[in-house]
Parts: sequence; C-alpha cells; structure tokens
Amino acid sequence: MFKAFDDTPRNPQPPLQLEVENLGWGDGRRSILSGVSFNLFQGEFVGLLGPNGVGKSTLLRCLYRFLEPTSGRVLLGGQDTRTMSRRQFARQVAVVTQHLPSGFSMTVRQFLTTGLLAHSSWWQRLDRRQERMQIDEMLERVQLTEMADRHFELLSGGERQRVLIARALLQQPRLLLLDEPTNHLDIRYQIDTLKLLRGLGVTVIASIHDLNLASAYCDRLLLLHQGRLAAFGEPGQVMTQEQIARIYGVDARIDPHPQGTHPRITFDYHNGDYVFA
Repeated sequence: MFKAFDDTPRNPQPPLQLEVENLGWGDGRRSILSGVSFNLFQGEFVGLLGPNGVGKSTLLRCLYRFLEPTSGRVLLGGQDTRTMSRRQFARQVAVVTQHLPSGFSMTVRQFLTTGLLAHSSWWQRLDRRQERMQIDEMLERVQLTEMADRHFELLSGGERQRVLIARALLQQPRLLLLDEPTNHLDIRYQIDTLKLLRGLGVTVIASIHDLNLASAYCDRLLLLHQGRLAAFGEPGQVMTQEQIARIYGVDARIDPHPQGTHPRITFDYHNGDYVFA
C-alpha cells in the first residue's frame, strides 16, 4: 500500500523579515539610489558591499528612517515602516552607526541602561534587579562582563563596538542595521565582531569593506554599483572575478577558502592596468 505523498517542505524557508521595493533617494540634484529591491529572511546576516560613494550608507539611512525615500517603500514584517510610530519603529529596528560616541562620562553598565528605554515608559521603568539582570546577560553574551564598571571612553575600539552592539540588542530588535561595524578595528576585533553578529539570531544588515570577511561570515551579500543593485545572493554567486573587476576595477582570483566552502578573493597587486567602471 502506498503512503500518501507528503508535500511539506523538508527545510521550510524562514518568514520574510524585510522587503525593500524599488527604493530610491536623491538630494534634488542627483540620484543616489535608484530601483533597489531585495528581500531578507528572518535571522539572515546580509553584508552590504560596494566601493565608496555607491550609496551603502544612504541605503541604510533610508532603512532606519533617517532619510525619507523619494520612491519605493520598506516593509518590516509586512508593514510599511512609514506607518509606524517612532516608538513602534524603535522597538523593532536598532542601529549602530560608524561614528562612535564620545565626550561623555558613563560606565558601560550606565550606557547599556539606555538601550532598555525603547521597551519602557517613564512611568513603567523596570525594577533595578530586573534591569541589572538583563544587562548582565547581555554583557556575558558579548564577552564584556569584566568591563561593566569601566568608563566607555577608556575602552578599545573593538570593545566599544561590542558595547554598541549590546546596547542595540537590549532594544530587542527584529532588525539590526550597522554601518561599517569593522571600520578602524584591527583584524582580531573585525573577526570577533563579525562572529558576534553572525550568532545573534536576529536579522542583520551590515556594510562591510573587506570582501573576504564578508564572504566568510555573511549568509548573503548585497552588492551596490552606482546607486543600483548589482548583485544579491550567496557569496559564491556574488563574489565572481567578473563582478569584482566590473564593480571595483581590480583583477582578482576566486577559489574556495581552505577552511570552508565560501569564496576566497586574492587580488592582483601587480597589474596596474585597471579599468574603473
């Protein structure tokens, strides 16, 4: 006797988290972004790539509503983000910009307390014990427990970046946006930061300059060129010799990384006859 056919997917796709439809932005004199469309699934870590000046930061600013798109729309969990109140948006989207805060005197614990404000009201603050417990759990998660009472200003660049990520996570976001989180960090902290982002369990978009690190840690890559979407897919689909030559104007050899299946990019440092598109 035959068993009934089971058409249930063996590996069901996680639900869509973010939908960007035909997004565009310009400053009145020129178009910076045009016709950018892509979807992100829940829990994905997506790297945003492209040379300087192609619109990476502008795209992120449109996503976190610092800029209002001149065309298109952004849906988070199926809802147009323009219809969300500031408070509702802050409860779902957290942002870490490339400019580290400075000029204030707070301990790490005091600074992290501000990350809890999105889910509390002035008349409904968490009790101190619960607040401390949440912060202690987050400090352990980003491996900074011993830094809790140290002043933020005295931390290294990599430690500050982890504190900023911890503060963003205390907002309990559905979507985390980061603008060059590895900028100005030495290689150890770049790797530590990307490992942390990959293991968060929330949907993450981060602009990254290092193509090899992006290839190693991101689930998918979004490549911009002259304000448009040039490629979007898994690292092996996006990191091709032709694509790198066309977008970055650099010759490169692509082969599998010896520690995994992701592509490894080796640049030709001796060929000076580059064609910049």
